[in-house]
Amino acid sequence: MKDSRKTAGATLVLTVLVVMLLMAAIVAVTGQLTLSARRSTADQQATLQAQYVAESGVARAQARIRGLGTLLSPTSLFGPASAQKASGVSPSQMAGYILSLCNLTTLPVSVATPVVLCGVNPSNPSTSASVISGSNIFTGLALSDVTARMDLFTSLLTDDQLASIGYTVSTSNTKANFFANLFKPGGVSLNWSVSASDSVTASVSAQILGVTLEGQDSYKIYIKIPDVNSRGALASTSGASRVIGFKTDQSIYVLNILRPGFASYGLFTNHQYSSQAAEASTPPSPIVYSQNSNYSGPVHTNQNAYFALSATTNATSPSSSGSTFSGGFSSAGCPANQIVPDTSNPSIDPNTGLTVYPDKCSSSATPLQGAYFNTSGSTYPFVNSTAMNNSTAATVSNVAAGSTSNLPKVTTITPSATTIQPTFGGNIPNWNKGFIPLPANGNSQSKDAQPSATNPGTGGLYLTGTISNMTLAVNPAINLGGSTVKAQTISYTKDGTTTSLAYGADGKMFIRQSNGTWVTAAQKPCLGTPTCATSGGDWVTASSLGISQGTFNGVVYSQNAIASLNGPSRSPASAATSTTANTPPAVASFAKLTVASTSDVNITSDLRYESPPCTGTSVSAPACDNKSAINILGIYSVQGDVVIKAPYGDSGTANSPAVPPNVTIQAVLMASGSPIAGSTARNGRIRVDGYANSNNNGTVLGNLNLLGGMIENYYGAFGTFGTDKYGTSYSYGFGRNIIYDERTGDGISPPSFPFATTWAPTMKSLASGSSAATDSTIDLRGAYQQGNGQ
Repeated sequence: MKDSRKTAGATLVLTVLVVMLLMAAIVAVTGQLTLSARRSTADQQATLQAQYVAESGVARAQARIRGLGTLLSPTSLFGPASAQKASGVSPSQMAGYILSLCNLTTLPVSVATPVVLCGVNPSNPSTSASVISGSNIFTGLALSDVTARMDLFTSLLTDDQLASIGYTVSTSNTKANFFANLFKPGGVSLNWSVSASDSVTASVSAQILGVTLEGQDSYKIYIKIPDVNSRGALASTSGASRVIGFKTDQSIYVLNILRPGFASYGLFTNHQYSSQAAEASTPPSPIVYSQNSNYSGPVHTNQNAYFALSATTNATSPSSSGSTFSGGFSSAGCPANQIVPDTSNPSIDPNTGLTVYPDKCSSSATPLQGAYFNTSGSTYPFVNSTAMNNSTAATVSNVAAGSTSNLPKVTTITPSATTIQPTFGGNIPNWNKGFIPLPANGNSQSKDAQPSATNPGTGGLYLTGTISNMTLAVNPAINLGGSTVKAQTISYTKDGTTTSLAYGADGKMFIRQSNGTWVTAAQKPCLGTPTCATSGGDWVTASSLGISQGTFNGVVYSQNAIASLNGPSRSPASAATSTTANTPPAVASFAKLTVASTSDVNITSDLRYESPPCTGTSVSAPACDNKSAINILGIYSVQGDVVIKAPYGDSGTANSPAVPPNVTIQAVLMASGSPIAGSTARNGRIRVDGYANSNNNGTVLGNLNLLGGMIENYYGAFGTFGTDKYGTSYSYGFGRNIIYDERTGDGISPPSFPFATTWAPTMKSLASGSSAATDSTIDLRGAYQQGNGQ
């Protein structure tokens, strides 16, 4: 018993010791866990803080790229802030900026397809699409070398524009430095201290992948924004850091800098009147867009539009049968009788040597931003664009801008419930487009029709004398130089003598001899000073000039009127309409032609393409599924009119030759009505001779079917209709069926066709793996990719 008690006491002591040890262990473990948790929380907080610091680097990179996007947006690069600079940049100056960017000395003389100037193997011209897979054109260059090539950006942008994005221009921070640091390999460093203890290490760049020449005065610059990595580091005892990657969406931004060609318009009118007299009358008598006005291409007037709200029986919603402008509408708003000569911008008329001036809106006039809308009778109150607002309601109280599902409401006009209104195909009209002057002379066309100064015997066709006839045709199989080829032929009668010329796809010219054979030809040198006015620039046998053969550039210029411009006749001649089956083509599939004249150009037959871009005959369904076609014809009158000769003329006498019923003309027509030296009279209409002659029965003549566009100083008449005093309806002349050649909107233009004097850039983006470009602004778009502490 005594021994048992001693054992029990020892066991108790041992048990207490074990329990105490266990408790100590538990306390130690718990403390360690608590300390570990505290350390983990602190580490997490430090890592999170480092991530925030790193994200600030990405935010700063985004700000820098968005600043670049702002500067290179169309409204900045050629907008109000730099409009004076942009308008004063000549084609040669712009070419110089592009050459500097690519470190080149010359541009290709002419291009049929886009050519890579720098980027993907510039020595091997290719399509612009190949640029997308390229790398930075400045790879391997030092900052100083990149800086020297920034003329394009430094010449067009002002110090104030850079200040607006937070970049102050100074001696050490020049405009060139801003762009060069972004475009150079590696980009611009964004390292800085966020606080006394925290710092960011990051950089951002923009890569110019290549530059292409798309056509005359048209360039594309391809820009890509690479991924961004930003490292945020804490200088505290934790030493935490975080690297964040920002994966961009790999879009390619395409800056297209171009001078728009006038060929790109579906309809352009300088004056919204039919003549000087109509504009000068009291009150002025403007051209009104009625329910029969349907245009599928861009429409612009330098004045204001007048819209008739035509009658309909639908009292609940607007009708689609109102005037339709599905390609966009714009106006400059110059008031009536306020388009005046711009005496600050003189030029020399190539034929007379006298000084002429382009037009401008008078500096004393206030452009009117808006349009005139008919409410009843002959009343056309003006509606300011500020009185128009977007409305999704498609009701008859909506009058002016948008599609039938998005018409801005005009609060100042309440049309009756029986009106139909103009629609704009979902495009909100630009009521404040700048004034676009038409050319003051035909200098470019005159010059391009003369022989080349560097390549004797090569050039256009410069004609003096009386041109009584000019025929364009396609010979499908002709022997030229010993080979049977398809040829474009041009035959003209000058002062009673007919000359026939022919050339194939290579442009090499041949002339027909009196025995019917074709021999090599060359353009004879002009003897006149300063133009070819003395002897002309006709083509003659190459041997007579000691030249092997000349190449034709597609430009025909006549000092005087062309009495009859025509193509092959219909077969049978009595056919009521023109089709590819009954009317041979006037323009070969490979041909690009411009026929220009100082005076009138009279069209007396169908003029068809061998490979038309559109085959449909309806404005609403033109079937333009052959936009890769390259044949194109421009017809341009500098000081006169482009006249379509109806069977009976304005004078009442019969026209011979004259166009057939439902005439088809596939061409871009332009009559700029340039000033005539020593005269205040102005022409410049695309009109039908005999549009109001009662012998020209409109029911018989049908429509004038145009595939192309019309650019004119005054709006010429095609026909007239109404009800006489006995209540009998009448229709004289032609109706209008105008289908826009969509290729011209993509920059395709007849050779030497007039261009606008100002530049109009666009910025689009190509999504990765896509060939469809959409309007865009350069930005740093994408998603974060988490990194680790380093």
